[in-house]
Amino acid sequence: MRHFVIDTNVLLAAGGLATHVSVGCRAKCGNRLREATASWRIYIDEGYEILGEYQRYFSALKGEPTPASLFLKWLMTHQYHPERVTRVPIRRKATDKHDFDGLPDGNRFDRNDRKFLAVAVGHSNSPLVLQATDSKWVGWKESLAEIGVHVEFVCDAELRATHVKKSRK
Repeated sequence: MRHFVIDTNVLLAAGGLATHVSVGCRAKCGNRLREATASWRIYIDEGYEILGEYQRYFSALKGEPTPASLFLKWLMTHQYHPERVTRVPIRRKATDKHDFDGLPDGNRFDRNDRKFLAVAVGHSNSPLVLQATDSKWVGWKESLAEIGVHVEFVCDAELRATHVKKSRK
């Protein structure tokens, strides 16, 4: 069984809301979410940070189901089934309400991304973070490894090309 924390941008790509990525990347993200519901263990936080973010993006969507909306429905249904979903306790730092215990101090990683990192470092299984569209994570790879976080990039080549292009600016 594979173990993952899934960044919201995977759902955004699979749901067609990340318009800056290729059709191929959207399809890959959809396939990964279908794999997740079929056989992965998904890690979320106990405090509803991740699930709440997913819901904020997809609560207003109407129409045909997407791989993202189907994944979210599956996760909502299975969030308390410990054989498929692990709820990890994460705590905000006393010194910074936008940050979490277990992560290095400072602005090394975006605040919006830190909840995924806190879940990944907060569990002994060290789940991978599934990332799709945020090219900054390519540049963070070594810093993430230093804190015990490893990433799987769904659209690896596309993301690396974007990172290189943005790095030149």
